[in-house]
Amino acid sequence: MSLEIKENLTTTDKLRKRLTSVMGVVAVLSSASGLIIQLLSAISNNESASMVGLSSTGFVIVVGVLVIQLAQRNQTELSILLLSGAFLIGYFVVDTRILLLLGMLIMISIATLRSNMLFVLITIIVIARYILLLYEIGVESDFAFTEEGGRLSIEMSVIFTIGMMSRFFLTASEENSGQIERTNELLQASAEIGQITTKLVDLDSLFNHSVELIRNRFGYYHVQIFTVDDAREYARLAASTGRAGEQLLARGHRLVVGSQSVIGRVTQTGEPVVTRDTDRTSAVHAHNELLPNTRSELALPILDGERIIGALDVQSTRDNAFTPNDVQALQVIANQIGIVIRNARLFEQQELSVRENKRLFFESETNLREIQRLNRQLTKNAWESFLEVEEKAEGVTITNDGLKPAADWSDTMIDATQKGKATRAQDGSGVLAIPIILRGEILGAIEIKPSANFREDDTIEMVQNIAQRLAITLDNARLFEEAQASTRQEQQLNNIVSRYQAADSIDELLQITLTELSETLGAKEGAIRLGSVSNQAISTANNGHSPNGNHNDNDYQNNGGTPS
Repeated sequence: MSLEIKENLTTTDKLRKRLTSVMGVVAVLSSASGLIIQLLSAISNNESASMVGLSSTGFVIVVGVLVIQLAQRNQTELSILLLSGAFLIGYFVVDTRILLLLGMLIMISIATLRSNMLFVLITIIVIARYILLLYEIGVESDFAFTEEGGRLSIEMSVIFTIGMMSRFFLTASEENSGQIERTNELLQASAEIGQITTKLVDLDSLFNHSVELIRNRFGYYHVQIFTVDDAREYARLAASTGRAGEQLLARGHRLVVGSQSVIGRVTQTGEPVVTRDTDRTSAVHAHNELLPNTRSELALPILDGERIIGALDVQSTRDNAFTPNDVQALQVIANQIGIVIRNARLFEQQELSVRENKRLFFESETNLREIQRLNRQLTKNAWESFLEVEEKAEGVTITNDGLKPAADWSDTMIDATQKGKATRAQDGSGVLAIPIILRGEILGAIEIKPSANFREDDTIEMVQNIAQRLAITLDNARLFEEAQASTRQEQQLNNIVSRYQAADSIDELLQITLTELSETLGAKEGAIRLGSVSNQAISTANNGHSPNGNHNDNDYQNNGGTPS
């Protein structure tokens, strides 16, 4: 990791670096001042300067410069130890008049050390120097109170107090900066996860990406997502990290909603559940043999509005690993996952609705085509049957001699009916043929030779409009004639029934029936026979003979007027 990245991530290290640099500068300046004072004192007193004092002061200056360079290279811990060592050396060799200054510098320097043991050890060494001095003064004064002893006692208290306060404030600052950095990391990770998850609509991809991002960005031991089934009976594992997660997914891991587990509790209550120390007896933690290193666990609800649809489960190898900031940041992520799940399900429902609408549309099109086909078939059959009836005009022709109740199929008319559109004669005569179309079925064609005064397009448009109205009117006329025919048949039936009422015998009923049918249908032959069919009658019928012989007018006479 580069220096820039370290500085961006560790505010405490930046503070240590700055403080160490300042202490290095102070060491250089104070030592340089002390060196000048020693030289001036020696010159004014016409004495030679103490080599020990000059050497120790010069050593501190060199160490101070080196500490500044090490601090700039981000080797803060080494620079602190080097600076504290230099101060300690000077602390034991300099005159007691500047002992307070060196002691305070030492205590401020060691307050920035990460190791509590080194801090305590160096503090004991610093205080030990004062205790030795106080002991020497006490021995000289027979342990009576002296001004020098009082001064040293006050200095020792000041040095100890400054050291403790420096350590306290630096430790508190480190904790606060650590919390701030952790909060920033959580917020940054939450934003990053939110940006990624909101782009996903496939739930499997969403779950897998989410658990991997949370584990990697937050540095947790294990992360997994559960979803609650529609019956709200089970919370089923939907995504899980690592090899243990693969095994849990493979065996279809699930927990009962409301069971004695963090997942069971959170999917029932919708409130975050934290197990801070799984080694101790926990009423909600369910031990999993695939995750033996879990020491604390956090489960957060995944909500869709007020409905609990799942849970986000996070596990750590540290006790009390989840701070309020962790819980808050992870709950934000769980809420984001809930929103994306809702959007994904809505998108899936919309896709299903679109597919269903397409299916219904295609079915409607198919049904419409089938209805149109049946309409064409019924129209065709109806008109074929209608035109097969005798004395039905199949066309009309107009010539110079007037109208003729007949028309032959010309090549132009045939071409128009086959193509289903207006057709012009190929011989250049100007003859036009327009098909008569009803419900997609061609009933016939109109052929006309317009005057040269009319434009061809206008003629075609006008004849097509007439052909459309003619088709509808023809069909109405056909229906009217069929209705009239049906009415006549009904009247004939009524007549027959009325004659039935006047009959006196079965023979008369049979005669009336056969007579009316003959007149109505124009039949010249017919018969009615009552009773069951005998074997002889069947045999005779199979030989091509009627069981009653030939039916003629004499048969009625031979049978006493009753048709056989």
